[in-house]
Amino acid sequence: MIEAERILGSEADSSPEFMKTLNEALKNSPKYPKQEPLFKVEENELNGSNDDRKKNDPTRAPNPKQDIPTNQFRVEIWRDSKRDKKNIKISKL
Repeated sequence: MIEAERILGSEADSSPEFMKTLNEALKNSPKYPKQEPLFKVEENELNGSNDDRKKNDPTRAPNPKQDIPTNQFRVEIWRDSKRDKKNIKISKL
């Protein structure tokens, strides 16, 4: 309350109803705030059955198998200075 009076200065003396309401609100507020969850957590997620849900989730498509390309090349492009011609080197891996 002392901090509020210091911040408000002379305005605190001019509105005693506000200061009384502020004092009551500060007294009724909890000393240690409670953390509210950001998302709704279900009971089965807390028990570790979340893994079962991931396995049976029909909305999730399985990872596609990627074909490894047989022809792979390394392409290097450089120039010695800004005005020089680009040098290109292509090598098969």
